[in-house]
Formats: sequence, C-alpha cells, structure tokens
Amino acid sequence: MKKKIYTSLSISVIIIIGGWFLYIDSKKEQLEEMVYEHLVENKQVPKDEIMSITAFNANLPNEKNYLVSVKIINDPNTYYYYRASNGSIALESYTDENNVEHVSP
Repeated sequence: MKKKIYTSLSISVIIIIGGWFLYIDSKKEQLEEMVYEHLVENKQVPKDEIMSITAFNANLPNEKNYLVSVKIINDPNTYYYYRASNGSIALESYTDENNVEHVSP
C-alpha cells in the first residue's frame, strides 16, 4: 500500500515539474516570436538580417525576468529585449563591440 502511495506521489511530482518546464519553454518561445515580429514590423529590420533570437532567464525583477538576445548581421551589437507589462516589446539594453553594456533609460 505504501509503495503505491509513493509511486503515485513520485509520478505526480514528475508531472508537475515537467509541466513547469514546458510552461517556461512555451513562454520563452512566445517572447522570441513577439520580439521577431517587433523587429520586422516596427523596427523595419529585414528578416534575412536577423542572425539569432534567443530567449533566456535573466533573473531580473518583474517583466525583465525573461530577456531575448538579438544578433543582427553586420551589426556588432547584441540587443536585449523584454515584454513590458503593457504587452509591448521594449529594449532593455545592448552590448557594443567592446562588450560594454548600455542600459536603456
């Protein structure tokens, strides 16, 4: 009887943890898509000039917890975007060719 309870409990914990990781991955993927659309539609960056878009956990407070790193062809800077509380995409900071970080006001 105890073995059944422990097995059920273990399976439940695994499902909950797995679900949490799937939720985080889907949130990052959604943010990558939003930043991509923002760059193409609002910033007029040609699709073929976007080298990489990668979402990551930045461990910053509130909406800046998840940032998206963007590299553009022929641009030495790396840009970091986040989703603001009003739903818009905002530039958090960028790193120039000398690896100096410039934080947006």
